[in-house]
Amino acid sequence: MKSKPSRHAAIHILFLIALFGAFLISTLFIVLFGARIYNKIVNDTDQSFFSRTTLSYVTEKIRQHDENGSVSIFRQDNPELSGLVLTQKINENQYHTYFYPYDGYLKEITVSEAASFDPAFGNNIVPISSFLVEESNGLYHFVLTDNDSHPVEFYVTVRSNSQGGVQIE
Repeated sequence: MKSKPSRHAAIHILFLIALFGAFLISTLFIVLFGARIYNKIVNDTDQSFFSRTTLSYVTEKIRQHDENGSVSIFRQDNPELSGLVLTQKINENQYHTYFYPYDGYLKEITVSEAASFDPAFGNNIVPISSFLVEESNGLYHFVLTDNDSHPVEFYVTVRSNSQGGVQIE
């Protein structure tokens, strides 16, 4: 003869189902919370990479060209096309390296003094939405804005005081 399941056993089964459901719901919340934290970490890392890469690259280029009069700001007829120009003399030939915003990128191009500057031919450095540079007494102030509208602001000083050398303090 088969015995009927007792009411006590049914309560145990319902308790286990409820416990399992609570476990599933808490696991789902932990996964969603972890995904949001991971997404924030990735975004912060991308922003940090953008900032550090741009800062390091532009600063190093200025340091390489740190001679009296070799770092300046250029402005074209188009007010949106302005930026930094670094001048270098190699074997009696003058070369200009331009940093400027164009077509959604910070671009760089090096041309000889005899050649014409065409912004479309520059190499893409980083994607940006804006690039501003100002100079005051050898202190260059840069403001770059990435495509997510996060501004990156940094200062670089030119330390040279004479042709062909860097001032040593």
